[in-house]
Amino acid sequence: MTVELRRDHSPFGGSVAARVLRCPASVGLIEKVPAYLRKVSAYADRGTALHEAIALLLGEAYSLDDLVGKTFGTYTITHDDIANALQPAFAYVVALLDTPGAEFFLEARITFPTVAGAFGTADLIVRIGRTVHVIDLKFGVGVRVLALRPADDDPAVDVINGQLLFYAAAARHSLREFFAGVEDIVLTIVQPVSIDVDAEMVSSVTITHAELDAFVAVYRAACEQALAPEPHLQRESLGLDRDDVVAKTLHSPKQVELRAKARGLKIPQELIVSNRSGVSLVRVENVHAPTPGRVETARAFSEALKAFQGGRQA
Repeated sequence: MTVELRRDHSPFGGSVAARVLRCPASVGLIEKVPAYLRKVSAYADRGTALHEAIALLLGEAYSLDDLVGKTFGTYTITHDDIANALQPAFAYVVALLDTPGAEFFLEARITFPTVAGAFGTADLIVRIGRTVHVIDLKFGVGVRVLALRPADDDPAVDVINGQLLFYAAAARHSLREFFAGVEDIVLTIVQPVSIDVDAEMVSSVTITHAELDAFVAVYRAACEQALAPEPHLQRESLGLDRDDVVAKTLHSPKQVELRAKARGLKIPQELIVSNRSGVSLVRVENVHAPTPGRVETARAFSEALKAFQGGRQA
């Protein structure tokens, strides 16, 4: 069965494959977002620029030094981009392409089987002998993305990256001669920088044609579900703890006084010490004990208040 899309764009493309699998209802919800709210972030601009830059490097149109200061769209390549992102990723890719007999497609537009209108652009597809490498370059500096990771609901179960599976299935469907006689398919993510400073740059997993066939069926079912009258809605987790969002800070004595007044309480004046803000200069012979800053004052007030309350309870 072939799923017909209702738009001439691709809401089921490779970059959203993992989300569609997890939450089919997200397709319809995103379509309801007004166009003026769908702004491209600065991070996306940077990622696009670095992808274009590495394509120029692989096409030998530019050297790494030539790219410094070159602007792609709204983003200008910096020295840090070269040293931390482009150079290590480029070195990995070149080593692979220098393997005897290597053939490759760069930035290939490919279509997914059985889902009409679903397409994506694979960063790099390399064939060496009877093995095909499907490579996705990640230039973001956020969470580490893995080719194979533990399932959220069961760490004992491994989950293959949905975006890579999409690209592999679409590439096999679109580049049939290129895949003829292929036995192994290696899915690889190259991510030079992430918030996990100790992470390896390369994450790979080898899959079989049978596993790819199974993914095609599962993804088609997810697309059918997305187009159903009441598609499955899965609540998403950002993976953030409360402390990642809410900063814990001490209130000033004035703020505590206001809160106490609202509750009909009164703070004993002997617990409140007031100091001028700012910096004062005095002659060295007149210097006495240093004046505590706001944080020290608030902390002292908090400790004194606890001691006062403890004394009343006793």
